[in-house]
Amino acid sequence: MVISSRLAKFLNAQVGDSLILLSQGYHGSSAAGLYPIRGIVRIPNPELDNRLVYMPLTQTQEFTSAYNKIAYYAINLDNTSDEMLTATNDSISKLLMGSELESKTWKELNKVLVQQIESDNQSGKIFLFLLYFVVFFGIFGTVVMMIHERIHEFAVLISVGMQRSKLFLTIFLEMLIMALIGIALGYIVGLPIIHYYNIHPIRLTGELAKWMMDMGFEPLMPMAPFGSYITWQGVSVFLMVLLASIYPLRKISKLKVADSIKR
Repeated sequence: MVISSRLAKFLNAQVGDSLILLSQGYHGSSAAGLYPIRGIVRIPNPELDNRLVYMPLTQTQEFTSAYNKIAYYAINLDNTSDEMLTATNDSISKLLMGSELESKTWKELNKVLVQQIESDNQSGKIFLFLLYFVVFFGIFGTVVMMIHERIHEFAVLISVGMQRSKLFLTIFLEMLIMALIGIALGYIVGLPIIHYYNIHPIRLTGELAKWMMDMGFEPLMPMAPFGSYITWQGVSVFLMVLLASIYPLRKISKLKVADSIKR
């Protein structure tokens, strides 16, 4: 038998100790047994970690007098995408068709948790939009300053025969190079930090930790692992630079050479 860590701490139990279990068995019969503790496991969910006991299936059936019977059977998938989850559930439902058994996904069994996840995702999208908004105007402000400080330079280049299209291409390439350097530096600095805090998440304390434990969550704040989400942040910044490059195009196309040289 394996018990959860918080339960072991509450009972002051260690590996090698024995635990007496009293419960109700099949058809209301009494269930009692003395079982040695073979291991202690930590469950991320504090609520489950307070009361969870693992026993082999045959031993549990003997304890509850429910021989050759099961109430639930959990299947863990390596691929946890919604498509795979739906396909697996449909396949199992077809196999169980005509029997008293039925197959359900974790989303059907825990609708409250699904609503909490969806709510958190929506709030995250709003925060991400605001962050993109701030980042874009930071980039745009830098572009505006760069262009206005070099108006005289642009006017001189055009006056000596440089085509406006080539001038814009030069400025555009400058912006792309700076964007790529910034994105590369962001990855070089950020990825090791994300990797470290993904393995060693930040442990919350105080009232916030107590609130999370009351909600049934472990008071940890891990960072997202590497994946497409991290890649798309660099792509998003690159697209922002492309969008900001519209301003130099308009400014160069409408540039009055004579007035700009006099500045």
